[in-house]
Amino acid sequence: MSENDEANQVRQLASTCRFYATKFPPIDSVVMAQIFKVEPVGAMVSLLEYQGLPGMILASEVSRRRFRSIKQVISVGKIIPCTVIRVDESKGYIDLSKKRVSPNDAKQVEDRYAHSRNVHSIMARVANLTGNDLEALYEMFCWDLYKQFDHAFFAFNAIANNDLTVLDKYEIPEEVKNALITVIKQKMAPKPASIYARVEATCFGSQGVAGLKEAFKVGLDCSTEDVQLRVRIVGPPVYVITTTCNVPSKGLQIMKLALEKIGNHLNSIGGKLVCHNGPQMTESDLDINRLVQEDDEEADEDDEDEDDDEDDEYDE
Repeated sequence: MSENDEANQVRQLASTCRFYATKFPPIDSVVMAQIFKVEPVGAMVSLLEYQGLPGMILASEVSRRRFRSIKQVISVGKIIPCTVIRVDESKGYIDLSKKRVSPNDAKQVEDRYAHSRNVHSIMARVANLTGNDLEALYEMFCWDLYKQFDHAFFAFNAIANNDLTVLDKYEIPEEVKNALITVIKQKMAPKPASIYARVEATCFGSQGVAGLKEAFKVGLDCSTEDVQLRVRIVGPPVYVITTTCNVPSKGLQIMKLALEKIGNHLNSIGGKLVCHNGPQMTESDLDINRLVQEDDEEADEDDEDEDDDEDDEYDE
């Protein structure tokens, strides 16, 4: 079989299976959708992560701004993030909204989709090499890796960095395991994973700022030689705890322990820790400036929600 024939076969395999364990997306989740038909009443789309399931964006859910024609706002072929607002599994109807997606949500789902495509490509290649059913391979180990690592991409990243312990809990045939490791190392260059948690830390007790510093010190003391934790200020009371390490599973474990210790310490002195995001992994080192910008964008989006309620009208 030629390389082109094999590549076509892998692409065909990839189109026969959804990315995630659930057959339908959860309500309020954000998904990637490709527009294939635009009409005055709305746009028909296919959900790229769910084996092309059809969905619809009603014209009233396209934009917060007024528009004369829906075709001024969206066009056939475009790939966009959408919020799931209704799912009828019995009829296969999925209603979506483009206007309810915040800039931060859009960035996160685009990153997730890129990672999911990489994972799907690797899984399709392994299925092709070993003659296994693609969905059966997902059920064997990959969908569970999404739960264990927030995303299977980060588990594959650990394998690329020679941490094969992530596969120990699964009963995987040796042929499949060897093919998986080989394909991952071919497609993913080893690189450290950045892990972060975005938290809100407050201390209204007598210790005040000193209590916050002591609580963060208790968390940072969980650091090891391989996993060094850092605390960065986004803007009080919001902080980000970060680390970069070669073994994501170990980094996540230490980060969770640190958050538990910080929270317990703050509770003991009249403070509180709320984790808004994470701990989770990202492909590159965390950009604090981007986080601050996202905070501003979310605040602006909330303001627009209040100011533009009357702008949901549209002309067909």
